[in-house]
Amino acid sequence: MPVFICYERKGKVYNAWYDSKKKRIIITRSLLEILSEEERKAVFYHEIGHSRTKFWDLMTRLTCFLWLISVSTILTMFILVWLSNYDWLNKIFLSAAFLTFLPMYAISFMISSWVNEHEADSYAVKIVGLKPKAQALIKLHIYSSLKGCD
Repeated sequence: MPVFICYERKGKVYNAWYDSKKKRIIITRSLLEILSEEERKAVFYHEIGHSRTKFWDLMTRLTCFLWLISVSTILTMFILVWLSNYDWLNKIFLSAAFLTFLPMYAISFMISSWVNEHEADSYAVKIVGLKPKAQALIKLHIYSSLKGCD
């Protein structure tokens, strides 16, 4: 699978991702520079894990799409209720009823996204082991947290 190195224009960005349309892995130069060879392998196999977990990738995209559709629909209904001729009590009740659905869609998106990442992590750990994967995650977290402290 081809790997492309992405050069940042402004600041340092520590990231890698799998491009499912072009079937390639992209890693930023900054991330490549801070990782050891074993940690790079862990990141590489994590991204390959994303290519192998097509079901959870599809579920994440689907729940994201449903989240966007539901937010726009519920907010439209909310606005229509407030522009209607209902009395204040009915407006409050209907608005609250519509808005209670939003967390359900948000949580379903977060869960499918988490499972997608977990499956990719599991694949990487199976190939390179836990230590390099853990070290890469720790470095990624630390360096991303220090961004802007140059």
